[in-house]
Amino acid sequence: MNLKRLLIHNSCSLLIRFNLIIFFILTINNYSFAQKELGIGGGFNFNTLSIPHQNGNNVKTIPKLGYSLFFHSRFFLNKSFDLVFEPGVSEKNYQRRAIDNQYIEETIINKYLQLPINLDTKIFSSKKKTTYLTIGATIGYWIKSETRGYLPDIFSSFSSFNNTEHYNLIYFNKKNAFDKKKDRRYDIAINLGFRESFYIRNTVLSINAFITKSITSQQKTYMLNQEMRSNQSITLQIAYSKKLKHHEDE
Repeated sequence: MNLKRLLIHNSCSLLIRFNLIIFFILTINNYSFAQKELGIGGGFNFNTLSIPHQNGNNVKTIPKLGYSLFFHSRFFLNKSFDLVFEPGVSEKNYQRRAIDNQYIEETIINKYLQLPINLDTKIFSSKKKTTYLTIGATIGYWIKSETRGYLPDIFSSFSSFNNTEHYNLIYFNKKNAFDKKKDRRYDIAINLGFRESFYIRNTVLSINAFITKSITSQQKTYMLNQEMRSNQSITLQIAYSKKLKHHEDE
């Protein structure tokens, strides 16, 4: 099992390196690698934790809303491709709820420092806007985790005349300590989506919609028959930036 995880880790590292090499190869052929946009952005995502056979223990996982804040930086590669860096912070949250009682639930709030590296391919362009197909990878680091929700108070339990058990619910909110043996702090994900950029004088307003799927597990391998636990998100973001350099398409 450890060997399998090691092979997956090495494959992910090779994939990231390969993508970076391809990105920089595109700068050759008489085009300069120059920064053309710089700005800030933010947005929201619906994230869930994908766990195979997760409903076997009478619990289901539900997507939860999270936010992201980032710096936006676009670099010119050639007349068809741009390289986009958007370092920032993002929440990747999810909720676990009991199937037989919807009021027993816990929401896990996770914060990551992350660096998305995306290649934007132009599929439509005019003087007022450009539509891109976006593909790339995100390298993240898990910095904070907390859990909040409602659990049954066993000391308030009682049975009614039809032998139905009743109990009160207790609200809790706690910070989760990271376990070096269990928690994998780094996260590598693949991005795929679209970006629409609108040009207003020397500024750019971009709307991004994409899917992000982690290819690393949130947990290390520490027991037999362990299943992968990976984040997957649907994200909508808006970025506002200033043009730094303009290249006319030939």
